Amino acid sequence: GNVAPVAASPFGMVELCPDTFFSGSGYIYHHSYIYGFSHTHKSGVGGTDFKDIMFFPLTHAEWADSQEMPQRVSSRFSHDKEHVEPGYYSVTLLDSDIDVELTATKRCGMHRYSYPHDSERELIVDLKHGCEHSCTIIPEEDFDTVKLSYIEIVNSRTIRGYRISNGWASEQHVYFYAELSEPIKDYKIYVNRAPQTNIKSAEGCDIRALLSFGKGEGKIVTKVGISPVSMEGARRNLKSEIKGFDFDRTRSAVRSEWNNTLSAIRIADA
Repeated sequence: GNVAPVAASPFGMVELCPDTFFSGSGYIYHHSYIYGFSHTHKSGVGGTDFKDIMFFPLTHAEWADSQEMPQRVSSRFSHDKEHVEPGYYSVTLLDSDIDVELTATKRCGMHRYSYPHDSERELIVDLKHGCEHSCTIIPEEDFDTVKLSYIEIVNSRTIRGYRISNGWASEQHVYFYAELSEPIKDYKIYVNRAPQTNIKSAEGCDIRALLSFGKGEGKIVTKVGISPVSMEGARRNLKSEIKGFDFDRTRSAVRSEWNNTLSAIRIADA
């Protein structure tokens, strides 16, 4: 039924989820590859769209020294190493052995990546990624068309940007503001999949970035606020909803929200 295993809070704007497909909800159970984790989804419905602001962790991008980023980067996964519960999702990326955990507040997503020991720790931010065969507003486009996107390295622990697209909804604006638990050691910004030099920001219809954190121990936590209004709105959402980088505290709070919401219905046997 095109149901996606999103990490979300009750009635939340963020629905953070793996994407295994480029239409429908973005998740098909029998698929075996994950292409990224995006912050907006339409779960279980016919009109397809969203999958905005995609993040994807990896250990070593062999293509980083070439002149082009691949159209898609992916990893195998297995349902044996996948877990879903209200407000939380986790999976192991089999090709890199990275454990990914996701949780969400109403307007923010939170990621925790556990990289293998002594591996290169990298992260893709892809603003081109989205639906295919989804545009019902402008049928001649027939896919989630990026009209304009932007990314900026604000400082070593902060990035921001936006993605404006036509899809199931016309001119959908999604702005984001993301903070990282560890500093970025190096980065590349790609425009039309080609690496740019000596820039901290870029605007266009195909904008992506590769962030590198170097080798290290422990986990990297990323928290991402989104807004339909502005990057400043996304920053305010993040500051108001997630304090610090305590992933487990956020997960526990969202679980409590779900328990309170679902307790409106009580079932007892006769």
